[in-house]
Amino acid sequence: MDTLTRLDLNLLVTLEALLLEQNVTKAAARLHLSQPAVSAQLSRLRDVFGDPLLLPAQRGMTPTAKAVELFGPLRQALDQVRSAVAHRAFEPATASLTVSIACTDYLHAAVVGPVAVALRTKAPGVRVALRNLDLAQLEAQMSRGDVDLALISPEAAPPRLRTRHLFDERYVLIARRGHPRLRARLTAKAFAQMEHVVVSLEGGSFATPVDDALAAFGLRRNVVLSAASFLFVPEIVSQSDFVALVPERLVRGRAAALQRVDPPFPVAGFAVGMAWHERNNAHAGQRWVREAIAAWIDQERDAPPTPLVKTGDA
Repeated sequence: MDTLTRLDLNLLVTLEALLLEQNVTKAAARLHLSQPAVSAQLSRLRDVFGDPLLLPAQRGMTPTAKAVELFGPLRQALDQVRSAVAHRAFEPATASLTVSIACTDYLHAAVVGPVAVALRTKAPGVRVALRNLDLAQLEAQMSRGDVDLALISPEAAPPRLRTRHLFDERYVLIARRGHPRLRARLTAKAFAQMEHVVVSLEGGSFATPVDDALAAFGLRRNVVLSAASFLFVPEIVSQSDFVALVPERLVRGRAAALQRVDPPFPVAGFAVGMAWHERNNAHAGQRWVREAIAAWIDQERDAPPTPLVKTGDA
C-alpha cells in the first residue's frame, strides 16, 4: 500500500498544525482536538512517512529534515483545497468564518470595531478576532495563518504581501467643548502654549515630528502628558483643558464632547490600506470580508463630514 492511500485529509491538516506550532498541545488547541487525539495522529503520520517528523526539544518540538521538506508543498496543497471548498460554499448569510485582523489600537476603534458591527447584519456567522499589529512578524504570522488581514500603511507592508489602499487620514486638534482657548484660526504660538497630550507608541516620549515642525517657527510645545495609546486621549481631553493632535477618524461621532480645529501649520497625515497573504487571496470568504471593509470605508467617505469649529466658537 503506497503512502497516499494510507493518508486522509484530516491527517494532513494535523501535520500542518504540528509543523506550524511545533507543539502538540498548541496544535490540539488550533485543531479543537484533545492532546491525546493529536498525539495518536502524529504516531500514524510517523508510521506513514517512515520518519519521526517532529523530535522533542527543550521547548516544544523540532521538525526533521523530512518534515521541513514536506511543509511547503503541504501548505500549498491544503490552501488550494480550502480555496476550492470556500469558493463553492461561502454564502455570507449562512457561512461560518473567523477572520483575524491585525492593526493599531486607533484602527481597532475607528475602523475594525464599526465594521464588525456592520458585518453582523449581512454575515452573522462571521467572527472577527482583533490582533495587535507586529509589523516585524506580520508576514510570518500571515504565512502561518495566525493573521488573515492587516490594516496598515501600504508603504509599510512587507513587499511579498498583497495590498489595497483604503483611505488617507489626517490629523486634527481636539479639545473639550467650551475650551477657553481654542479657536478655529489658531496661531502657531497659541498652539504651542496650550497643554498638549501626545502619543508615544514606544512609551514615555514627549516629542513627536510635530515638535520638529514647531522648532522651525522657533517654538516649543507645552507637552504635559505622554500616552501609550490613542484610545485614552479623547477621554482625557474631553474632561480637561488639555488638547491633542489625533487622527480624524478616531473622534468621529464625538461632537457632543469634543470640538476640532485644523492645526495652524501643515501636519503630514498617512495612508491606511489592507494587506494580506497570497494564501488568502482567492479564498471566497476572506475576499468577501476585504470587499465588505472597502465598501464600508467608501460609505463612510461619502457621508457628510462633521464640521470643524467655526471662527468665533469657543
